[in-house]
Amino acid sequence: MRKVIALLVLEVFVGCGLIYSQNIASSIVGRVTDASGAAVPGVQVTVINAGTGASTTVTTGSSGTYSVPELLSGEYSVKATKAGFQTYTEHGLRLYSAETSRVDIAMKVGNIHQTVSVVGRAQLIHTDSMGISSSVTTRQLSDLPTALQTVDAFISLAPGVQAYGGDMANPPIGGGTHWGSVNFTLNGVGANQPGNSGGVDVQGVGLLVLPPPSSIQELKVQSDNMTAEYKAHSAVTLVTKGGTNRFHGEAYEYLQNTDLNANQFLLNASGSPRAPVHLNQFGGNLGGPIWRNKAFFFFDYTGYRHQDSVVTRHAYPSMAMRQGDFSALCTGQGGTFNSSGICSKGNYRYIILSPARLLRITRFPPA
Repeated sequence: MRKVIALLVLEVFVGCGLIYSQNIASSIVGRVTDASGAAVPGVQVTVINAGTGASTTVTTGSSGTYSVPELLSGEYSVKATKAGFQTYTEHGLRLYSAETSRVDIAMKVGNIHQTVSVVGRAQLIHTDSMGISSSVTTRQLSDLPTALQTVDAFISLAPGVQAYGGDMANPPIGGGTHWGSVNFTLNGVGANQPGNSGGVDVQGVGLLVLPPPSSIQELKVQSDNMTAEYKAHSAVTLVTKGGTNRFHGEAYEYLQNTDLNANQFLLNASGSPRAPVHLNQFGGNLGGPIWRNKAFFFFDYTGYRHQDSVVTRHAYPSMAMRQGDFSALCTGQGGTFNSSGICSKGNYRYIILSPARLLRITRFPPA
C-alpha cells in the first residue's frame, strides 16, 4: 500500500512539472537616496497590498537599492523608514501582472515622527523591461458596453491589435498572423486550443470559454520584444479577481429575445412574423476574506443559453426557364446569349450543359 501511495505522489509531482505555466508575479524595485543624492543603506522598505493587507519588508543594501518580488497585481503602498529621516509613504501605486515597477525614494532628514506622503504619481516609462505591453483596467472592463460578456472586444483596446471578422481566437498582434502566434494564459496557465493553437473559443460566439469581464482584474497584451519566458510572437495575459478584506461581488444577465428584436426585411415585407431568438447570458461572482489579512476566496459562475432561428430562401425557376428559355442566366449578369446556346461576357464564354440542370454552368477560358 505504501508503494502505491508513493507512486501516486511521484506521478502528481511529475505531472505538475509537465504543465506549461507563465509567471504572472510582479516586482517593485528602487533606490533610496538622501537630499544630496547619496545612497542610504539600512532603510526598511515595506510594500503593502491595499486590498488584502499583505505586507513585505526588505532592507536596502550598501548601494541603497531594494527589490520586492513575487507581488500579485493590485494597488500597493510603499513605506520607507530609518532613524534620523522622515518616514516616506506613497499610496495608490498600481501594479500590473508580470511587470517590474520602479519606485525611487528621496529621504529627508528629520524626526522619525515626521512623514512625507505621496498620493499617486504619473505613469512612468518602464526602463527595466524592453517589452511593449498595454493593460486593460478593471474600470474599462466594467464601464465599456459589450453585446456579450466576453473579453474579445477588450483585446482590441490595446495598441498593436487588429481585430478582423470578429475572430479573436487568433488576433493579429504586433504583426503576428499565423495560428499560434498569440499565447493566451489565464492566471499563468496556458489557455490555447491544442488543435489549432489559437485562443479557446466557441464558433460564432468568441472567447466564451474564458472567464467573463466581470471576473477579470486585468487583461494584458504584450505585442513586441517578448522575453524568453514567452513561447509565442505575442501574449494575452488574463488575471482573475481575488478576495480582499472586504466582501465584493456582482450579478448580471444579458438578454435578447424575439419581442426586443426588429423583424427581418424580407419577413416584414411578406407579412411573416419575426423568427424566434432567445439569448440569455447570466452569472455572478463573490469574493471576500476567509481569515482577514491571511486567506481569501473568490467564486465566479457564468451561464450561456442561446436559441436561434435561420430563415431560408428558396430559388425557383421562372416560367421562361420551365419552357426551356435560360437566357436570363446570361442577360441577368450583363452578358449576351446567342442562338447556339453560348453566353459571352467580355473575354469569357459560358455554356449551359443541360437545360434540366438549371444552374450548372461551365466557364471556359478567354477565346
